[in-house]
Amino acid sequence: KMKLSFASLVFLSSGAAAQSKKRVLKTANDVGIIHNEAIEALAEKYKDNKPSSRLEIVNDVSELSASYCPENDSNCVAKAYEYSLKAALHQLPSGVTFPENFDGNVKSSLESTFSIIQMADALDTEDMVSLLETEQQKIQDMEGVDEGHRLAGLVGSSVAIHSTQLWKKIMNDGDHPLHKMGAHYDSNHHGRYLQGQDDAIAADQEIAIQTVIDLVETNPLIFLTLPAVIPILAAAAIPVSLYAFLFGAEDDSTDDTSTDNSTRF
Repeated sequence: KMKLSFASLVFLSSGAAAQSKKRVLKTANDVGIIHNEAIEALAEKYKDNKPSSRLEIVNDVSELSASYCPENDSNCVAKAYEYSLKAALHQLPSGVTFPENFDGNVKSSLESTFSIIQMADALDTEDMVSLLETEQQKIQDMEGVDEGHRLAGLVGSSVAIHSTQLWKKIMNDGDHPLHKMGAHYDSNHHGRYLQGQDDAIAADQEIAIQTVIDLVETNPLIFLTLPAVIPILAAAAIPVSLYAFLFGAEDDSTDDTSTDNSTRF
């Protein structure tokens, strides 16, 4: 039943995705830019007309994510809908599982960004972004680094930077369209949603990093086709904290998929 529903959503989305205005995607930083652009577009849409259900939100997010896919790229469109649906069902991984051979310098910088994110409630936007940009530049300037691992670092820092700007605005600006929508669509009445800015930013960053790692494991040369991959990476990051904020957060999972050959934040 779910497979049929998912297939139908992908089919219906293809027209919207094909008609969208395409931007030129070139760098890892575009992932963070798209992340914010999509969520702000959603906020603008909901400014005067709040969605009637969680399903409507999931469909809207799916369409927005798919709209960044290249023309006729059915795999990208399918991935956009897959990530949106899995995020809504809490089926995307949390945390980051690093392979044993992951570059130590890139990992160290990513761990520094995670430490910075944990201070989100105490830092103002400008100072926090500056600290994150410093780590991003370190990753960019590293020599002798596996390019797939560098990509994970650059995408992760990009999403962290832009998610910082986005969530600090949403949570602190009472006039932002999403500000008062926290847990409004919590059908299970968990009574919990992302209270801290660090929770939201970390969730976005972690899924972005993990998605790159998974793609690199499948294709180590994925960085050579970056313009085609950027929309997929953005699609993974867009719904995670947004859904947790709007729908209410699930209880922390006890399932840990890490192995002896991996480490987690």
